[in-house]
Amino acid sequence: MEGDDAVEFFEEFKRQFSVDLSDLELDWRSYFAPEEISLVPATTVLVLTVVVRIALSRLLPHWPALICWIVGFVVSFLALFAFDALVRQPNPKEITIGELVEAAECGHLRLKPILRKPSKAVAGS
Repeated sequence: MEGDDAVEFFEEFKRQFSVDLSDLELDWRSYFAPEEISLVPATTVLVLTVVVRIALSRLLPHWPALICWIVGFVVSFLALFAFDALVRQPNPKEITIGELVEAAECGHLRLKPILRKPSKAVAGS
């Protein structure tokens, strides 16, 4: 669950069960990604589309301009998704059903801290 869906769910959860969600509200971005597209990926797609379109129109001058635009858009969009898939790391923070049940019973959502694996020491240090 992300973005607006998460907001709507927790607003209703808070209202229906009178649960204090202050811990979650303080660390919201660690649990849920925004739903909207940020300006950076949108601009990247636009710039890549124009660059690929110009390159195609010069390399393949017999292609119609519309085809160059479409291919440019598809290539840049696929490149953006491939980059996002390579870079995006799974979010280690999650809220379990058990935590929601406990919150509904006691009136406060208690979030467990994330236990991170210790980094390996550098050999020779």
